[in-house]
Amino acid sequence: MDFVKRPTVAVVHLDHIRHNARQILALLPKGQEVMAVVKANGYGLGSVMTARALGSCGIKKFGVATFEEGLELRKQGISHEIHILDGIMAPLEDYHSNRLYPVIYEMEHLKALNEYLAREQREFSASLKFDTGMGRLGFAPAQVDEVVAMLKRTPELKIVAVMTHLSKADVDNTEHTARQYTLFGKLREILKERGLKNAKYGICNSAAIVDQRFEDFDFVRPGIILYGCYPDPRQHTKIDLKPVVELKTRIFSLKKYQVNSSIGYRGTFVTDRESLIAFLPIGYADGYPRLVSNRGHAIIRGLKAPIVGNISMDLMAIDVTDIKDVELYDDVILIGQDGSEIIRVEDVATWAETISYEIICGLSVRVPRVYEGA
Repeated sequence: MDFVKRPTVAVVHLDHIRHNARQILALLPKGQEVMAVVKANGYGLGSVMTARALGSCGIKKFGVATFEEGLELRKQGISHEIHILDGIMAPLEDYHSNRLYPVIYEMEHLKALNEYLAREQREFSASLKFDTGMGRLGFAPAQVDEVVAMLKRTPELKIVAVMTHLSKADVDNTEHTARQYTLFGKLREILKERGLKNAKYGICNSAAIVDQRFEDFDFVRPGIILYGCYPDPRQHTKIDLKPVVELKTRIFSLKKYQVNSSIGYRGTFVTDRESLIAFLPIGYADGYPRLVSNRGHAIIRGLKAPIVGNISMDLMAIDVTDIKDVELYDDVILIGQDGSEIIRVEDVATWAETISYEIICGLSVRVPRVYEGA
């Protein structure tokens, strides 16, 4: 035995994050900037380390979901622009003192800012969001006159960015996406005519970036592609992304079972031959989905080993009967590559009937993140 602690780890390749960022930057038309989305703790992989890696590539704008996420970046020395995508959920003074820019999408928020700035008489930076077809957060396009009127009553409020969010950009060439582009372009014209000439306008998410649907806007907002996952399988040949995360563990129990032996809760797998079953110290409490039970596989010694039985909270089982010379404490890859065999985040997502975002965001805090390629 050569380990003294639970061997399950997530290896995060910071050099791959930088590679992916450079691939994105190489696609952009001259003058367009990147607002890198590092919300949800950098999609589960570490927002601070991710932001530092991206900052070294020249990226100077970041998007997070919550005030707390933005504050953590500030506390750790991230000095660039930070936009709070979920808007105002903390005292306005705290946004101002920490130079965090809330994204405004409700008239009540604009009114609150108007009252605050009337009292404080100070400049306050924020962004606006319009709903052009996502059906979620954002001012309705019909509210544009009302928004402009409120902005004129609040001269201390500096709008640094205006954005919308695409709902179907991962589906190739939809009319819905085209309508969103057209509508956002018209909103930009109106807002610029009414005084928002210095704000930056952005519409592209990861899928639109890969499809190079840039037009003449000012910034793009990549998320999942920074972390090495493709929004849609059709996009694999359009940009060279490197997987950022590996999920690794080791065999910590190895047992032989006779034919007709059941494995794990509810006996959902029964051996049809004499079998060698390896048990791994990882389960759904670590973020490895229970739906992968009896569906996916792991990689041991460069070979596939099927997952058998129900994945439990802390443990899972794999059938290693066909792997020659397998031993206790052998390395096991659940996401990553060994030789010609590879398991991508997208593969696990397919087995779990979900999306890659949920897999990496769902890696729990008890799985240590080990950073390589700093």
